[in-house]
Amino acid sequence: GIVDGTVAAATNAFCMATPLKILSPNVQGIYDLLPPKYYMSLNSTYYLSKTIENGWFKSDDTTNYKEYYWTKNLLASRDWAKKANGEIKPMFQNSETFYDHLFSSEYGHITKTVDSYFIIGYDKNTILGVVEKYDDKGNYKGVDIKTTNGGDGTVPFISAKIGGLNPTGKTYYIKEEHGALAKNADVIQLVQNIIDGEANPSAFTKAIQTEQPSITGKNAIKVRLDCPVTLSLLDEQGDVWAYVSESLLYNEDSDKATLYVLGENNGTKMAYLYEQNNDILLTGTGTGVMTYNVSKIENDLETMRAIFLNVPITPNTLIYTNTNLDAGIKLNVDENGDGKIDYILTPDKVLTGTDLETTMENHFHTCDRPAFVWSTDLTSCKAIFTCDLGDAQETVECSVSIEQNDGKTIYTAKAEFMGRVYTDIKTVQDGSTDIPQTGDSTPILLYSIVFMASGFAIAWIIYRKHINSFRKQ
Repeated sequence: GIVDGTVAAATNAFCMATPLKILSPNVQGIYDLLPPKYYMSLNSTYYLSKTIENGWFKSDDTTNYKEYYWTKNLLASRDWAKKANGEIKPMFQNSETFYDHLFSSEYGHITKTVDSYFIIGYDKNTILGVVEKYDDKGNYKGVDIKTTNGGDGTVPFISAKIGGLNPTGKTYYIKEEHGALAKNADVIQLVQNIIDGEANPSAFTKAIQTEQPSITGKNAIKVRLDCPVTLSLLDEQGDVWAYVSESLLYNEDSDKATLYVLGENNGTKMAYLYEQNNDILLTGTGTGVMTYNVSKIENDLETMRAIFLNVPITPNTLIYTNTNLDAGIKLNVDENGDGKIDYILTPDKVLTGTDLETTMENHFHTCDRPAFVWSTDLTSCKAIFTCDLGDAQETVECSVSIEQNDGKTIYTAKAEFMGRVYTDIKTVQDGSTDIPQTGDSTPILLYSIVFMASGFAIAWIIYRKHINSFRKQ
């Protein structure tokens, strides 16, 4: 989160109060959490990449910041890292001094000088890297994340291990997330055993391991969408147990899913799901077109992706679907929220293969035709260009001309993009009140207000009513 200036972790930045966001760049402890040069040298790793999107029909340029000082200098160039006079804030140097005192050529890490025990959580989806995205003019376009199950959801496994410097015989492992370690009953018992001098394998429960576990690649279903839409996960009774929107995130069971919100205006929602099949409800919170991707992750590699392009979204849209890629995914669309399915969509593309990720990284962005989103009165229009592989989107404001002809009003929208002109036409019979209802471009916040004002109760009832109605059909 400190990479893009939000400071808080990318998954929680939008939940922080504004004053806290403002104060955070001046808190020394935040800087002390940055990976030091020892982290990178001991683990031969990096956590920051930068991608320049060179435009459509061109390949992108990606730089991996493998050197500590590259990463430090990039972070130090941010506005939040500087004083009013342009000087770098002292917190960077202070954090380096802090880490210099933890390492010594004489004794190695400071844990060698004191009686230290380590209890490390693992097997939880953990952010391991951040990819910053810019256009070819240098404008910031948001971030993407790299994850691994080799961590406790907050601290990567390789960081908790201090590059392998943990004391032999005093390091323990448990499948638990970071925030729950201190209240885990097995961990509490282990700490008590250590205090009592009984920290031996026979005193542990099966949950605690003394041997370093083998961290294998994760298997998961990854769901990603870009649009004013709330992504909700449903149980067998149709009740919501997790959801993510532009402004809210809720998750009853972190063992079953990890949720993220990313990008400009928190427009990108992402979920890693650890079961093959999950019921999903997508609820429109504004007007636009949705790109919806569902991927199968096997041993940390994406091996299958179903892509839905240009799905129309309004504040009334409800979409019911699941994540069973092997059985074939469909989007069951209720256009107006009346509980009836108006139409069913199948994927525009399904990609497979162990080299899928390489294909996605190296392909050119192409689009056959944009989706046109009109205002309610047809006086304005936006053309949304979505890459055929669903990983890029550009919005262009259209020029709209209006003419009268033979008792009809003809609205023509034109959008210029990459040297080409695209048009869309709406025709209305004079005197008719049946103007095509394409919605208006103003986001509707009522959805979020209902959640907050009613303690979620009203939303639960609405969700359950619609999903149960759908299942009876």
